Amino acid sequence: MHWRRWENAHFNNIGDGSRTVPIRQLMNEKPPKRVNYRKLAELSSLGLMLPSSIAVGLFMGWLLDKYLHTHPWMLGIFTVLGIVSGFLSLIRGLKKLGIEKDD
Repeated sequence: MHWRRWENAHFNNIGDGSRTVPIRQLMNEKPPKRVNYRKLAELSSLGLMLPSSIAVGLFMGWLLDKYLHTHPWMLGIFTVLGIVSGFLSLIRGLKKLGIEKDD
């Protein structure tokens, strides 16, 4: 028997009999998409950006208040600066990853 005839006769469909899949269909299927771990890591770091900026602002304000004896002022100013810095970093990170507000 010629090779092509044997191939067509025996390997035209693959399956257990209940459901057969043509080989050509299997060959045309695209492999599953790989998970982009780099983008996943960048997205997870965005969650820590805002709280860490606020914490640094709070600490710097507390430290300056302690040494300059200006108790509530530096803490309030640097807390606000930390919040603003955190939101700006968050917006920059989202733009970098291509996640922007829909217009």
